[in-house]
Amino acid sequence: MSYIFLLFFLVSITALIIGLVKPSIFSRFLKEKATRKNIAIIFSIAGIVSFFLIGITTDTSGVKTVQENQPIQQSASRQETDQQQGNERVQNQQEVASTKEDIQETETPQEDTTPQETTPAVASFGNGTHIVGTDIVAGTYRSQGTRTCYWARLSGFGGELDDVLANGNSAPEIVTISASDAAFETSGCGQWVAVESTYPATPATSFFNGTYEIGKHIVAGTYRASGNPDDLCYWARLSNFSHSGISGVITNGNSPTVIQISANDKGFTTFGCDNWTKI
Repeated sequence: MSYIFLLFFLVSITALIIGLVKPSIFSRFLKEKATRKNIAIIFSIAGIVSFFLIGITTDTSGVKTVQENQPIQQSASRQETDQQQGNERVQNQQEVASTKEDIQETETPQEDTTPQETTPAVASFGNGTHIVGTDIVAGTYRSQGTRTCYWARLSGFGGELDDVLANGNSAPEIVTISASDAAFETSGCGQWVAVESTYPATPATSFFNGTYEIGKHIVAGTYRASGNPDDLCYWARLSNFSHSGISGVITNGNSPTVIQISANDKGFTTFGCDNWTKI
């Protein structure tokens, strides 16, 4: 009986679809004009009723008999299936955990074993030829000796005059060593230290031979040299401490005199002019 109602259900659904597309086909079977609304109501009700009758008339006794005849087998099979699924879950969890550990080990940054370039010490250095960037770093240094000595900035190691970028003989001296210099040579000038470490607590207003940074070693102002006017001396106002020719010299002279040292000057160097005093 359920097959008849199933057929009726399929016919109702088919008729519903056709009626919604072209309702005029069913005009001869209805007393009133066939519309999509009428078609939808009639065949929807017919479909629902036939579907309900299919459910009532379906014989489930065979299914129940089969289920009743195999309860133990199904229970045992279900236990085996559940156990197998449980084992698979444990295995999957272990695999996931193992994968996470592998990923963490892979992503763990490795220690950089690349040899690092050693930075040369800059505390101080004395007599010798010092390679810039290897033995010493570029920077501005001041010698601590007080007697005549020799120093030179070098562009190479050929021992030729052309290798000398700048040189001098006075002390204490301030020299800026460039990163492009090949080396710095010094003899008898005492230890060379970073110029910052030689600043006094208060800049002086009186000084003797040597090179001084304005505003750090001495104050700017007008100074008079105490040397004899007939004595030969040397003095210069400096814009830097490279000592490369006259590029860092603002002005200079060769006799004791009165000099106005500007606050804009970088440094002042003097030799043989005796003592300078601010007036």
